Amino acid sequence: MNTKLFQGKRVAVIGLGLSGLATVRFLLKQGVKPVLMDTRLKVAGLEQIPTDKVDGIYLGELDANRLAHMDVLVVSPGLDPKHPAIRFALAQGAHLIGDVELFALQNQKPVLAITGSNGKSTVTSLTAHMLQCSGLRAVAAGNIGLPILDALQSDAEVFVLELSSFQLDTTHSLHSKAACILNVTEDHMDRYGTMAAYAASKQRVYQGTELAIYNKADGLTTPKTSVLALALDLAGSDYGVVQYQGESWLLVAAEPLMPVREMTIVGLHNQFNALASCALALAAGASREAD
Repeated sequence: MNTKLFQGKRVAVIGLGLSGLATVRFLLKQGVKPVLMDTRLKVAGLEQIPTDKVDGIYLGELDANRLAHMDVLVVSPGLDPKHPAIRFALAQGAHLIGDVELFALQNQKPVLAITGSNGKSTVTSLTAHMLQCSGLRAVAAGNIGLPILDALQSDAEVFVLELSSFQLDTTHSLHSKAACILNVTEDHMDRYGTMAAYAASKQRVYQGTELAIYNKADGLTTPKTSVLALALDLAGSDYGVVQYQGESWLLVAAEPLMPVREMTIVGLHNQFNALASCALALAAGASREAD
């Protein structure tokens, strides 16, 4: 592993869902003997983890004192970092990360990063399919189903990552060929409190990217930092919908690509999703012909 993050450190994995168990498997391969914790009393799949390889399994209410003795907390996206026990551990000097950060520290392959309140699964799947049609081994992972650390074991040439705001909150080192925020609408207010805080979480996807792809119609997706940016605009730009040969066509990189009527997914939102997917796939080496 290309990081000394765990050298001589006490590590806790908190939250043992699909991504949490994938994190445990990853750490065991790195020779780390983590403490496992989950707020639930029963955890599906936990029986697959050899108990002699970990430093204890604790289910139920999180023990703040036990957490306070940890150096690194690898927290599941579903668990709020503002949980009192976690906040207490952080106050004692613990370092908080997530599984996407572990991926970022290990990965050497090109990445496409996708977030948004709506449509991110569609765009992630479509982008991966476009790359595959171009002959590239693309793997979709993250919030879409395949845990991101399990994806590391694949022979992928490109990783297409669906990332939730929760995952982005604990990610600091991700580098991407292109990153996209599709839209930002009110969601997860119980966790963020304000739209500004939620939008700021989404903006983290642009950190470390070579190209920020955003929705011109949604100001909350506009990059807030100086980065090469590409606007998507259904009303017309280099990526939009234009009238061509008497009907509506998708415009990709300033050239008509295909008639809208030939799309198998319908609706204005899916026209936008298709444009986003094209922009992302081209950034990672897809060909227009394959798109």
